[in-house]
Amino acid sequence: MDCQEELALIYAKANYPKKAQQAKEKYLTLRNDLLENRQLATTLDLEQDICEKNSVIASKTSLIGKLKRNSVQLPVWVGLAALGLLLVSIWFLWFRRQSENQNLVLQEQLLALKRDLKDDGVPEKPTAIPYKNSSLAPIDLAKHKVHLVSLMKEDKPFLNPELSQSKLASLLEISNHHLSEVFNTGFNQNFYNYINSYRVLEAQNLMSQRKYRDAKVIAIAFDSGFKSKTSFNRTFKEHKGSTPSEYRATIAVNR
Repeated sequence: MDCQEELALIYAKANYPKKAQQAKEKYLTLRNDLLENRQLATTLDLEQDICEKNSVIASKTSLIGKLKRNSVQLPVWVGLAALGLLLVSIWFLWFRRQSENQNLVLQEQLLALKRDLKDDGVPEKPTAIPYKNSSLAPIDLAKHKVHLVSLMKEDKPFLNPELSQSKLASLLEISNHHLSEVFNTGFNQNFYNYINSYRVLEAQNLMSQRKYRDAKVIAIAFDSGFKSKTSFNRTFKEHKGSTPSEYRATIAVNR
């Protein structure tokens, strides 16, 4: 552009007015184009700055909107959390009340069972020392005791001479280990002593019946769940202090 201006001056000095005019017009055209380009560039820069500022403003506006929404929702969440805690507290109190009521019922059932056992002639044993690593809660132990006594009275599994502790545990639907703990902790006896006490009671009941007056001792032994006459005599004497024959004779005298 500057070259066109100088060229116009040179043509003017050389007395070429037409060429000088053409060079000057071209110079003016280039200068106007340059000014327009600069103005356009300035306009574009301003528009870009405005866009960037609008973007920042929009971002901040969105952030402010989120903060406002969160400030509105926060009390709602706090209220829901408080309601949840209240419901949990109510459920806990209800569960504790139910457990206390259930414990009272179980205690009453145990007292009734103790009275029944005493009436049936089963000697009451002192309370055993609990297992050091007991896996049974007191309430579960009480439930299993009630279930066991009920099963012995109603189904009389002790009449099966092949009854084992594992078979009895299956009938009660508990583990063999838990049943062993019920015997030792709940009744202060082992499996065999507990089962034989019911067999002895059954033998006493049979010997008091008319149809067993003339029955042989071995027949009474088998019908009571014993495997042999020897085990029947030994176990009966351990529990009653006399042999089955001696006990039978006593009943005959008292009739």
